[in-house]
Amino acid sequence: MRVAAKVTREVDLEELKRYEQATKDVGERKRLMGIRLKVEGYSVTEIMKIIPVTQCTLLSWVKKFNAKGFDGLRTVKPLGKKRNLNEEQLRIVMDWLDNGPEERHGCCFWTGAKLIEAVKREFGVSYSSSGIYDLLKDLGYRRLVAKTRHHKTDPAAATEFKKNSPQWSRR
Repeated sequence: MRVAAKVTREVDLEELKRYEQATKDVGERKRLMGIRLKVEGYSVTEIMKIIPVTQCTLLSWVKKFNAKGFDGLRTVKPLGKKRNLNEEQLRIVMDWLDNGPEERHGCCFWTGAKLIEAVKREFGVSYSSSGIYDLLKDLGYRRLVAKTRHHKTDPAAATEFKKNSPQWSRR
């Protein structure tokens, strides 16, 4: 048996158009357009031709709109995986990063691999290389590596050398 897609919620067509034009989310705009077309009297088949969408999807949009109104059509961002470290552990890691490694860490500066080792040893939590860098990014850190320069380097001589060096090119 076929279920009819009928908008049962009382809605002002002008308000629906305003919502549709105001949203910046493409998916949300598409859902609002589907509801607007249904309110304007288009059939499900006609709407499916205007908006490339399946009948099942359109019916679910109508069902969500009838139940929750405009909030039912909003794009919901998935929550994602829960962090492996709790808040206290994150504060400890941030303290390590801000103050540099301690003697027990066995290094003089942090790298991703050394941080992975320290977190594993201290908290028993394993991170992959990309996972630890994602965590650092979430905490507001970014990769910074100081460029070492020999103590006898003369910046003026280096600039002069670059100016007078022949230009190499590929033939």
